[in-house]
Amino acid sequence: MKFAVISDIHGNLPALEAVLADIATLGIGQIYHLGDLVGYNPFPDEVTARIRELGIPGVVGNYDLAVAADCADPVAEYLNPAISEMAKDIFRWTKARVHRDTVRYLLSLPRYLTIDAGERRLLLT
Repeated sequence: MKFAVISDIHGNLPALEAVLADIATLGIGQIYHLGDLVGYNPFPDEVTARIRELGIPGVVGNYDLAVAADCADPVAEYLNPAISEMAKDIFRWTKARVHRDTVRYLLSLPRYLTIDAGERRLLLT
């Protein structure tokens, strides 16, 4: 069985749709995601909703945790504190605007996922 692994979508809905369209032409049986569904681009809720709508299993990314977590300094805890001021502004924009359903979904994602791929087992993290 063929499968696809997608990652670091970071709120880029047009890119996600393009990748999904390409995957559809390749006879892929299953898609998995490696997290970082939100951040940097303006469609965090829409990307998360699309992943959920399609039932794509996956794991939580560090950016997802930073946006969804309730902690004093999510940038320091989950991201690189040395990121640019623009990147910090984008992070704050995303965190302030994501819907509660998106936050709940992100926090429900596991940190790792084991899948059977023929004779092999893969650990997604």
